[in-house]
Amino acid sequence: MQRVLQDVFGLSYEQSAGFDYHVGKGYNIFKDAVTQFFPLEMQVDEKTQHGLPANVHLKECASFEIKCETIKDNNDYVSRRLKELQIDVGGDINFGAFNLQLRSGYNHDRTSTSYTKQMLDKSSFLVEHRIQKVDIRQPYIISDEFTNDVNALPDDYDLKDESRVLKWKAFFDKWGMYVVTGAYIGGSLSGQVKVVKEKSAKTTPEDAQVALAMKMSFLQRDSKMNFCKVDEKITIKENVSAIHSLSLKWDGGNRNTYKTSLENIERSDWNDWVYSLGFSPVPLWTSLDLYPLYQLASKINPEKATKMQMAMNLALRGKFAFEASKDDNRANTASSNNSDGCFNENAYVILHNQKTRRMKDLSVGDKLLAVDSNGTMSEDEVIAWIHQVRDDQYTFLEIVHELGKITLTPEHIIFVGNSRKPQHASTLRPGDKVSVLVNYYHHQTVTMAVVLSIIEVKGRGMYAPLTYSGRLLVDNVDVSCYCTINPIQAVGRELISSHALAHAGFFPLRLAFKFGLNINNNQLNDETGIHCYARWLMKVILG
Repeated sequence: MQRVLQDVFGLSYEQSAGFDYHVGKGYNIFKDAVTQFFPLEMQVDEKTQHGLPANVHLKECASFEIKCETIKDNNDYVSRRLKELQIDVGGDINFGAFNLQLRSGYNHDRTSTSYTKQMLDKSSFLVEHRIQKVDIRQPYIISDEFTNDVNALPDDYDLKDESRVLKWKAFFDKWGMYVVTGAYIGGSLSGQVKVVKEKSAKTTPEDAQVALAMKMSFLQRDSKMNFCKVDEKITIKENVSAIHSLSLKWDGGNRNTYKTSLENIERSDWNDWVYSLGFSPVPLWTSLDLYPLYQLASKINPEKATKMQMAMNLALRGKFAFEASKDDNRANTASSNNSDGCFNENAYVILHNQKTRRMKDLSVGDKLLAVDSNGTMSEDEVIAWIHQVRDDQYTFLEIVHELGKITLTPEHIIFVGNSRKPQHASTLRPGDKVSVLVNYYHHQTVTMAVVLSIIEVKGRGMYAPLTYSGRLLVDNVDVSCYCTINPIQAVGRELISSHALAHAGFFPLRLAFKFGLNINNNQLNDETGIHCYARWLMKVILG
């Protein structure tokens, strides 16, 4: 357990990388996933059992869960998953609102004709071995951030008021609908098997599933049947011999104990893996204890808690208008009074040492944080100024999202949506999502934030730093260093994005910097403050 504590709570123990903790986090019912935020306070300053927070209880257990189930369709899967999590929706469900990925252990039902073939389709299975249960002690301590967000919610979710609906949606996107108050840790084995009819013509997929369960039970010492011995009189043995593993995925424990095929796992192998889970467990998903957020909110604001419960019920039935109006308001978006895109002097970046620095104080050579196209944090460097004007007032767009705001010119390129598609800020509208860096319990992660409003504002200065990657975080939002350039399209399809095109155009400048050439001489900039290479590039591309 000690190897878990460092990544979980920042304690000075060695631990296997990648461990993430469920307990205390919000849970989004529509995504079957925890959020990155903690509605409940974790008392990390008052550690007790095994160095855990004072309000966390650790209980030893030894059990395992086997899944190899057949479902009719995605709706059936949603229903089973909700039942598994003991969530009672109390009425009709809007299955279209759920975006659940089929977990291991569930298989879509196929037509009976597919099972008449000699080779049956592959099936997914999951085995969870649980070694400990982690719970948060009551009474629950509500975090200050959750309290502030509840108080900031509108008094009602008036479905006719788009702004209010978006604020409620942003709340649920950030916090989820439940908080995880209990979870198992241990390890899991998942994979796919194929079933072949061999000696018994009566073999069915259900028989194979039973045989698989018995195989796992034997490994757990819960079955008296020895699968190493051949017994032609036992029908179930024939079914076991008809199961062949296509792939195995181990999670948790010592990698040296992993086996590549189901057929080669012996009891001693399984015991070695189970023993190693005590040193490198992982959180398990099958069973979670969930507590409704509206019950937490009732301790903060009973009236809003009631509205929260009603909004959740409406969402489950597809009657809560989460999406923004489809009216296109892009024509009303402000345009700047210049031909390029930048930030004002008060916009800030995050340096590599986690300190913030405003644009007016930023210098060439400064090391700062950026986000790559996959949403991974990286360190970068300012290699030049594309645009730098310290005086005068200019027109900007203030884009307010659920986690803050960013101010930039309409022509500047910002990354939008889960795919992080580059597009001009002028094309954004309420309901779109931007990538935002957030901090929680001394950890940093990039998450999506919903745009709530876009207004025109004035600001001093025009600043556009160029990094080697062509990306940077401004006001904690993932943005491009570039502006103005439009993507290359053909037959209505985008061939090269605006960001990729601009980044390719600045390759010679990056190459010159790489070879140590002076690309930052102030004489290279005219009275507009635009780098001479950028002026030349705009003439070449824009004409």
